[in-house]
Parts: sequence; C-alpha cells; structure tokens
Amino acid sequence: MSHVPSLTDAKPTDTNPDNLLAMPSPLLHILSRELCVPLTAILGWSEWLSERVGDTQQQQEGLRHIRSAAGKMLCLLDDYSSLAQLGNEEEPASTTMALPVAVERVCSGLEPLARQRRQQLRVELNDQFPHVTVAFWFQQVLWLVIRYMLRLAPEGATVVVVCEPTARALHLVISSEGDSQESLMPPSGLNLARLLVRRLGGKLVVESTEAGCRVLIELPTAPQVAAPPVPVTAPPALPPAAHVSSVAPPPTASARKVLVIDDDENLLKLLGAVMLAAGYQPYLVTDGVQGLAVARHFSPDVVLLDIGMPGMDGFATFNALRVEPHLAHAKIVALTAYTSTSERERIARHGFDGFIPKPFKREQLIQIVSELSA
Repeated sequence: MSHVPSLTDAKPTDTNPDNLLAMPSPLLHILSRELCVPLTAILGWSEWLSERVGDTQQQQEGLRHIRSAAGKMLCLLDDYSSLAQLGNEEEPASTTMALPVAVERVCSGLEPLARQRRQQLRVELNDQFPHVTVAFWFQQVLWLVIRYMLRLAPEGATVVVVCEPTARALHLVISSEGDSQESLMPPSGLNLARLLVRRLGGKLVVESTEAGCRVLIELPTAPQVAAPPVPVTAPPALPPAAHVSSVAPPPTASARKVLVIDDDENLLKLLGAVMLAAGYQPYLVTDGVQGLAVARHFSPDVVLLDIGMPGMDGFATFNALRVEPHLAHAKIVALTAYTSTSERERIARHGFDGFIPKPFKREQLIQIVSELSA
C-alpha cells in the first residue's frame, strides 16, 4: 500500500476545532515564521517613515507596502483559521485514510463556499486510488489549495480535482475553468500549502492556462534519492533592473553592489531602500532564476538571499551562484524567518557567509553588509 508520508507524529495539545491553537504544533510554527515576513516589512517601513516626515512620495510608498504586508498577514491568519474546520476532537493529527475518502471529506467541507459562489466542484479519480493512503497534513494541503481555487475562480466556474498516480509519485491537478481573478487574489493560502508540501518531500506549482489557472501537486509515494544540485547553465533574458525610490543621493560609480533576492515584494523594496540609503547599489529580483541572471551580469559584491522561496529556493540558488567562477568573490548572506539552532547550523554547513534573521534590525543588516563588502 502506497503511503504519502506524514510530516510529523506530534499530537495536538488541544483538539477543540474552535480553538486556533488546536492545530498541530508544526503548522503553528510554520505560520508564526511566515507571519514574520510581512511583520518585518511593516516594522521596517514604519521606522523608515518616522525618519522622513514631510516627504510625501516616500510616505505614500511606505504606506502602500505597509497596507500590502498587513493584508498578507490577514490572509495567512484567515487560512489558518479556516484549517481549524478540518479538526476533529476524536481524530489525532497522525490519522491516515484512503485518498478518495480524504478528497471527499475536503470537498464536502468546502461545498458551502462553492454553493455561495454558484460554483461546481468536480473530482476525477481512478480505481488505483483506494490503495493510496494520505495523512492529515495532506488533507490540509488539499483544503488550502481547493479553497484558494474556489476564491480565485469567478462565480459560476467549475473547479476540477484530478489525481494521476505513478509508480513513485502522486500527482494532483486542481484547475479552474473560467477567467481567473488571480491579480486580485493574494496567494497566501498557497504559501502555507507550499511549505506543507515541501516538508512532505514534494512540490507545488501554479500555472496559468487558457481556461484559467491550475495548481500542480507532486508528492513521493516511495523514498527518493536526492540528486546533486544542477546549476542553471542557460540564464533567462536579463530582467529590467529594479528601481528603488530615491531616498538618498545616488550611489557613486564605485559603490559596492548588493543583489537582493526575495519573493516578498514589500520586504524586497525595504531592503533595497535601506541599501540605497547606506550608499550601496541595490539590484532587486523576486526569484532565484532571475537572481542568477542578474548576478552573472552585474557581479555583485554581496547577495542577500531569501531561503524560503517557492521553486528555486535559497539553497538551490546558492549552489547555482557558487559554481560561477566569476562570482567566487561574492559574499552570500541567508535571509530567513526560520531561526532555530538546527536551521542556523544547516545554513552554516551549506557555506553561507552570513545569516540575517527576519525580523532584522536595520543597523545589524548594514553592519553585516559593510563587513562582508569591505
């Protein structure tokens, strides 16, 4: 019998589904770390604005990022609260069940949302799936993704869940039929889902389609042998250089170059503004692939690299940067909200030149960059 591995065998300390703390502690840990990212942006921009009274342009820029970050926090809390509906006082978090039963349970729980939006939920399974069992964590992933798709799709649309088994992996495709509202819907629920899938050893990808949007989930059903990291040898077209609003005299031609790679725009712009004001030349990108292309073109002195990015994460990006001979001089600093001793040790073992926790102190950030770029 194939079994999608559970994330943990830890028992919840409180199984009352009306209590937000009823969720298993690892998920609470993930949520608390994810909330650190928008909170860091809010604190950073608030401090920035307090020093620029009377600068209307900077005030508007800062307020925009504060509102955006606060919205992300509310979405994360809303998704976490929604997951409590999957709780059951008599069912431990380590419980497993057949995949069709799990899918039916999740879809039944989300049916009121679909009816409210006049939407249809359609599930396509084949006869192989009674032999696949899934853990409670997998139900949480399904809940988050299907709920996201229902809210993303227009009223009257159909959301389809398709399961495709292979010998070594379980593939799920959740798609919406109809014009999506993706530009209006922040993917906060997918941030939690991505983290859960990653801890299960799988991956989650969002794709645009002619009919709307779809989410692909792949989870291993058998132990996988990790392949060595493969460097990106064909970089994409160089993205336009990101611009930070002028908050200080432009850096000189001899200014040290700092590449910032972070998928959170609010935090990315804050880091860029801090670096620019400190006299550095910042380059801002939102993913590892673009970061590698920019690094090859501009040869930065320091790279501030977010660890928890979707797709090509911080560790994979680090590996790709380190195989570039002309980037051997670049100092790479890890940015992460996961600050446990084990995570710090993992970052150190990987070879990073520095570590900056989220939230960070501006003085600490500037000091580390200054020391590494000297």
